[in-house]
Amino acid sequence: MSRGTETRQLTAGVYVRLSPADYDVLRGEAERRDISIAQLLREEALPACRGAADRGGAIIGAGDEVSVA
Repeated sequence: MSRGTETRQLTAGVYVRLSPADYDVLRGEAERRDISIAQLLREEALPACRGAADRGGAIIGAGDEVSVA
């Protein structure tokens, strides 16, 4: 999915502090997919969190790693 006008209203923002190496990983993957880092996180992290919540598991806690592949 390429960048463009969202069909839904995005109303909340999140600030995430990353190491330079982690930022480079996310930026590289987002560029490879031709999407923004924010879109990459929405596409990868949200489904993982929703799946864990549906299974009654922990969502994501401080210090947890989230794989973006």
